[in-house]
Amino acid sequence: MRLKKKIKVAIDSPAAAGAGTQAKLISKHYNLFYLDTGKIYRLIANIKITQPKNYNNKLIEKKNDQTYHERFTK
Repeated sequence: MRLKKKIKVAIDSPAAAGAGTQAKLISKHYNLFYLDTGKIYRLIANIKITQPKNYNNKLIEKKNDQTYHERFTK
């Protein structure tokens, strides 16, 4: 199916409810961009826990390169 308009879909649910699985299936079926925000949240939490003295917004911006883009969208 080819969509004429650009659409944005956000799926939210409690943890372990299956929203991520559904989002991946929907994005593949309709050939939509998929962004795993859960992975982003976990990365930020990990940085804040493991490097509390170095944690700030600039660190997150610095990490926001192609490597991380690929990591969050697969």
